[in-house]
Amino acid sequence: MEILFIAIAFVIGFLFYKIGLPPLLGFLTGGFVLSVYGYQSTHALDELAHSGVIFLLFTLGLKIRLKNFLQPEVAVSGLLQIIISVALLFGLFTLIGINAGFSTSQTILLGILLGVASTVIAAKGLEDKGELDSYHGRLAIGILVMEDIILIGILAFTGLKAPSPWALTLLLLPLLKPVLVRVLRLIKNDELVLLYGILMAFGGAALFEYVGLGGELGAFCFGVLHAGEEKAGEVSKKLWSLREAFLTVFFLKIGLTGLPSWTDLLYAMILVIILPFRVAIFFSILSLFRLRARTSFLTATSLASFSEFAIITGAVAVTVGLLPPSMLITLTTVVAFSFLVGAPINAKANQLFNKLEPLLTKFESKRSRSDAEPVNIGIANYLIVGMGRAGTSSYDYFQERGLKVVGFDTDPDVLATQRSKKRRVLYGDATSKLLWQNLDIQQLQGVVVTIPEEEAKMNVVEALRARGFEGHISVMVDSESQAKQLKSIGVNTICSPLVQAGVELAEKVVAVYKAA
Repeated sequence: MEILFIAIAFVIGFLFYKIGLPPLLGFLTGGFVLSVYGYQSTHALDELAHSGVIFLLFTLGLKIRLKNFLQPEVAVSGLLQIIISVALLFGLFTLIGINAGFSTSQTILLGILLGVASTVIAAKGLEDKGELDSYHGRLAIGILVMEDIILIGILAFTGLKAPSPWALTLLLLPLLKPVLVRVLRLIKNDELVLLYGILMAFGGAALFEYVGLGGELGAFCFGVLHAGEEKAGEVSKKLWSLREAFLTVFFLKIGLTGLPSWTDLLYAMILVIILPFRVAIFFSILSLFRLRARTSFLTATSLASFSEFAIITGAVAVTVGLLPPSMLITLTTVVAFSFLVGAPINAKANQLFNKLEPLLTKFESKRSRSDAEPVNIGIANYLIVGMGRAGTSSYDYFQERGLKVVGFDTDPDVLATQRSKKRRVLYGDATSKLLWQNLDIQQLQGVVVTIPEEEAKMNVVEALRARGFEGHISVMVDSESQAKQLKSIGVNTICSPLVQAGVELAEKVVAVYKAA
């Protein structure tokens, strides 16, 4: 039976991909199609779907640093948004009658469940666009995790899902970090790295579930324990295929939850109307923290959905009698419809901002902003976009030869590390069109682009060439198809690290042979 479900998901997902829509919406639609014919999810699909979310949250944690949650824009935005959303939803529920026969506390509970955004949709959207490590990407994920933590606290207070007293011992988890990192560094075998990642993801989930907290939060926290470790990226790469495969089942399972009634569909279509208001709410709150309009808008659009947590917690509420059984189908339908609306908004966020830019920039603070981008690069003649290992090597090459160079990056830790080593590195988001439109490039002679995201590379090259920049542009690539595309828009030099390494190794062998 499961093979039929997956085949249907593949076919519809492929059709959605061919017409330019995210395949995950096809997987979700596949579940609805199967529901029409009376099919239901199986235990095997439920387990696979749960595994997909566990892997997603764990790999997400690998890229998150704890200091991100200490930012006031993260904690305050998450809390304020929940309060405002609950108030709006409370009024909307009353208006359309979705809470008919409910007590005030039940209506508030329903508002809380739909008061947070989907981590899965936001993370997938940001990752697909290569923006997970951007300023607004880290901000969005920080807010989402903070919302989940706030939600868990609220539900514990109401007695719906009270954690065990042993949950307090989880505060000691940071003490495990040196041990876990040491073990990971000792692993040299690919299969053991993969197994270690699986163990940490499911071990963290099991531990948190044991003390009455969400397994998803546990997987995320165990990922955070490894964040910043050099081999964390290797673990993430090993888990990538498993995560993607199981997340396909997650979206399929949501559609298979049950066949919605016409009333459920009506409620869903009405409730998704609140998503643009949610974007506006987040934009307004984030603007108060003196963020640029672009950062506030892209963060807000990443959160334009209702959380899958509403379905999971709604099922618990139904089990303990706080909500009627029919409400679970309603919640599932509402969340599914929000995915259908939220995923395209997330995918087209940059294009939307470009259209709305004149209006949105009016709300920017005139004072200095924490994510302010440079307008000029001083006396520098060479620019490095992306200050990882490759970017740092390029920077040092220029500097050792007495050339004036500056670097751009968006990661606060990278910026702090590079500046502590006396390198001149500025905050600069490669995906920001405003950065390249406003940047003074008169003295610029050459640009080196080392960032991995393909869309961001294209944006840098296209923006510079559109402004008439005639200097040399060098870009690091991962594939031959990407190299051809970049060459066609004006890149002068292409470097493929793996190809270059192979050539250098061959040259050394030939040199040794000739010398002998």
